[in-house]
Amino acid sequence: MTVDVLRAAIARHRSGDLAGAEQLYRQVLEAEPGRADTLHLLGLLLGAVGRSDEAASYLSEAARRVPAQALYQLAAGEALRAAGKSAEAGALLEKARQRFPADAALATALGLALFDQANVAMAAGRLPMAEALLRRAIDLMPLSAEAHFNLGNALSEQGRLEAALGAYGAALERAPLLGPAHTNLMRALKRLGRTGEAALHGRRAIAIEPSSYPALVNFGDLWIVAGRLHLAGAPLRRARWINAAPAEALLTEGVSSLLAGHFGAARRAIAAALALAPGLPTAFNNFAAAGIEPREVRRSFQRALAIEPGNAQVHSNLLFAEAYAAELDNPARFAEIRRWQSRHALLRPTRGGPHANRREPERPLKVGYLSADLRSHPIAYNLEGLFENHDGSVVETYAYSLAAAPDEVTNRLTQKVNQWRNVAGLGEAEIAERARQDGIDILVLLAAHIGDNRPLVAAYGAAPVQIAFHDVMSSGVAAIGYWLTDWVLHPQDTPEQFTERLVRLPCFYLHRPPAGAPEPMVAPAAQSRYITFGSCNNPLKINDLVVDVWGRILHQVPDSRLLLKYKNCFADAYVQDCFRRRFAERNVPSERLMFVGGDLARSEQLALLNRIDVALDPFPFNGSTTSFEALWMGVPLVTMAGDHFVARVGASLLVPLGLEEWVAHDADEYRRIAIRLAGEARGAKEPRIRLRHQVAASPLCDARAYARAIESAYRSMWREWCAQR
Repeated sequence: MTVDVLRAAIARHRSGDLAGAEQLYRQVLEAEPGRADTLHLLGLLLGAVGRSDEAASYLSEAARRVPAQALYQLAAGEALRAAGKSAEAGALLEKARQRFPADAALATALGLALFDQANVAMAAGRLPMAEALLRRAIDLMPLSAEAHFNLGNALSEQGRLEAALGAYGAALERAPLLGPAHTNLMRALKRLGRTGEAALHGRRAIAIEPSSYPALVNFGDLWIVAGRLHLAGAPLRRARWINAAPAEALLTEGVSSLLAGHFGAARRAIAAALALAPGLPTAFNNFAAAGIEPREVRRSFQRALAIEPGNAQVHSNLLFAEAYAAELDNPARFAEIRRWQSRHALLRPTRGGPHANRREPERPLKVGYLSADLRSHPIAYNLEGLFENHDGSVVETYAYSLAAAPDEVTNRLTQKVNQWRNVAGLGEAEIAERARQDGIDILVLLAAHIGDNRPLVAAYGAAPVQIAFHDVMSSGVAAIGYWLTDWVLHPQDTPEQFTERLVRLPCFYLHRPPAGAPEPMVAPAAQSRYITFGSCNNPLKINDLVVDVWGRILHQVPDSRLLLKYKNCFADAYVQDCFRRRFAERNVPSERLMFVGGDLARSEQLALLNRIDVALDPFPFNGSTTSFEALWMGVPLVTMAGDHFVARVGASLLVPLGLEEWVAHDADEYRRIAIRLAGEARGAKEPRIRLRHQVAASPLCDARAYARAIESAYRSMWREWCAQR
């Protein structure tokens, strides 16, 4: 009787009468609840009509009852996948695969189940798990272009860009017209600084899919990274035209405008992106970058961090922004460093166990320098003389470059170290492992919380001795043992707090005399009817306290002007309007402000300083390279010394010159010094060459002595490590 009903059910199933077939299958199961063939057939029927959960239940039961039937295992696994139960599908198919190792269909089904699990892991941010699952899926179905493509994505998200290139390449070998693979390969190559290759894949991605929004946005961003802003506009405009909510395209346009110095346009584009995607952390991060008021910048970074609390880079950006905040004290800044430490650094376990470096106190040392700024950047200007003057019998130098866009300075620096490593495409753990493989004894992390630098490399135990150098605050990484400074930046009673031990050099700063600098001229006030004060610093440093003091100086020197220049920033109408308004609130008319724009070559920037009588250093975040350049051009500098690193940079530059009288300790003294220097400028008769000679003969330019002092500090740290047990 049951057999006849089952035959009738199968006949109806084949004829397309699925409702009738289902009814008969259920009759059979009422009579024989454990009948595997009927459970299997009913499961197949339910899957065909989209009732995935029920189908998975019946097919799984059939597979459980007849484990020796490969077809049942395959059907159950596929049904579980269709029901979104990829983990259960994987477990079932794994067992079936062990029983039927030669069954190709089972292997593919297991590969697909693992692929699904990997996608779930990717969405949850469990990238190492996703990577492992995808590698197993590829073992099972090596011809799957999509599996290779997703493996590339998992590797890229972990910052392992070199490895991602191989995965994307494998995907394109199997599917040359896979547009997203070309797009993501373009992105990875862009981040590695290989813009020519990236452009090739960007063009292919757009040729395959002319209306691909991701391809167009990334192609526009590629030209921004390559410094060819004029080429970014066309793909970004097309991206906005084809997408009803083009938040990413607007964000990228905002970055392009910001780099061109068009702050107003950048803020409008980013604000439009935020209106479309208010939960996008990148938008708040970029809006902060377009800010010129410290409180607003900090609020934007805080909002980005609230959306993505695990983003160490955004949190580092917040730390850097707090260095500009005049209203924060040392305990408040250090409390945020501790939050960064507990949220990010403490979660990274040291890899590779104890260091195997030979504990020989006096042997030559391998010293590595890790930086994203080994290019046309103030950090590189401070390092070049050191690299040139390191004693090869004392240290062997390694440079670990994170620079995504190498330039002529990068090319010059590669010749000044023993070994050059481009690690821009590696994750933090991989960089640490590379340093271990190189046998680095001392790793120097430069400006770790600024820009694209990577303080968390140290958390993985890259070297026995790790040092913070040229950062603006404590790193917060317990594995970084030392922080280089000097006695001016951090006197014995400094109230600033650190997770590292301070090591004081005789002089912290080293500047290479800039090539092609014009000769200093007579102070302009000696030949004109008015005094020109000037600042070439980031407008973010010019907070309300600074504007108050500068406004009072302008009032006390009635025939004076204030020249403001920073890259192309002060050519922007938005920035000009902000500063006109702020000074107008202090009764300083706009005609007394001189805004200078233009991305000038360094020699042109130095020539501009011949138009300034007295350089005004902002506070609490002093200038560094800008101050050195002013002094090199013979321009006197007035600075105010505060109670933490960035607030004492000006003093650290002036004290080695014997010019302590230009260092103020409060606002009134700052004004008095500025006014006195203005009077001296008015009476000047000779070109200001004497100050240049004074700078050239000072410790600020003595690269040989500086290198010996650094090497002595390294040796002391190394001896301490060798003495540890």
